[in-house]
Amino acid sequence: MKDALALSRHRSDFEAKALRLLKTVRAALIYLCLAVQWEEKWRSGTTNSGREAPGIGPFLLEDDLKI
Repeated sequence: MKDALALSRHRSDFEAKALRLLKTVRAALIYLCLAVQWEEKWRSGTTNSGREAPGIGPFLLEDDLKI
């Protein structure tokens, strides 16, 4: 019997889509790291030579803000 409110998917379909998403995220992180590295090298050669870039320190979240 066909259900109009639900759609059945096989586990292999979900696994394939999840794996594709993980590969895309991995590639995006690699490209982000390469872009940050390029930007840091470019900035160190043109401006602020010998000075470190400011960083963001760790911060704590209140329990009610956590998901």
